[in-house]
Amino acid sequence: MATWENDAVQVWHFCASPVDPEAETGGVSNVVRALALETARLGISTTVVCGAHELGKMTASPGDRSHGPNLRVVTVRADRPLELLIGIDRLIRSIPVDAAIHVHAGFSVFADFAMMRLRKHSRRYVYTPHGKLSPGMMRRRQWLKMSWLALVGRANIAGAAHIVVGSEGECGLFARIGLTGPVTVISNGFERPDRPLQPDPPQIPGPYL
Repeated sequence: MATWENDAVQVWHFCASPVDPEAETGGVSNVVRALALETARLGISTTVVCGAHELGKMTASPGDRSHGPNLRVVTVRADRPLELLIGIDRLIRSIPVDAAIHVHAGFSVFADFAMMRLRKHSRRYVYTPHGKLSPGMMRRRQWLKMSWLALVGRANIAGAAHIVVGSEGECGLFARIGLTGPVTVISNGFERPDRPLQPDPPQIPGPYL
């Protein structure tokens, strides 16, 4: 895997949700946005490959756009599987073998297509499920998710050079499905405030749920 000291290193992120460098969003795409902006700020060539759909609706325009000298966002349609597969495969073929590649989230055609093609083209990648494999998330539609893992996801996750999770709770599933690769727990980060935090006044008087 490439090191940050290597001037020729490139960073690539694959995220199913749209990523907008110009505006914060929620969930996984905002984490990807923050990571990409930071490496671009450090002068590292960074590419984000993301989907155009959020919760089944197209919320971003497909295309290849530059955001400054070091950040590129490639947005692809995820509602056309063959087009998605061809597009992701073409992009992965262009990735240098020493690039740092990070695939985010799971249980999506987008993420699993990306990992399948990365494996096919012998590109090493880091995988982060972003809570998708936590006990609480796995209890929802468990039979469907376990079937997906058995048929598609497990091989892709096992093919990762490293797995990064946000909490110890996400590690419990790995033994159940026979994953023994290296796992690192890295809690979600935050920006340290310039001054001591003061509690906000309650927005709703009295108890609320």
